[in-house]
Amino acid sequence: MDITEKKTVEMVEEVVGKKCDYCGRTVDGHNYFSVTTSHHDWGNDNIDSYEYMDACCPACALEFTEEYVKGAYNKPHNTKKITIEHCRSLN
Repeated sequence: MDITEKKTVEMVEEVVGKKCDYCGRTVDGHNYFSVTTSHHDWGNDNIDSYEYMDACCPACALEFTEEYVKGAYNKPHNTKKITIEHCRSLN
């Protein structure tokens, strides 16, 4: 007969770097852009619309922003929101 035992294992992960969500390059951990997008079209379910991305340079952040704004421009009742934050460390 087999004797079995269930164990709970806790895993600790350390963030050692980031990758640009637009071009795929490694992000300089001391100088990058955090981009957050969301909208308010769903009433109480708006929290599900939040997306968080990282950009390695101003060009990547601006390229995504331009596409995002162009997509929002032609919609009649649009409540899209974008926030770009210049970050200075991975923490």
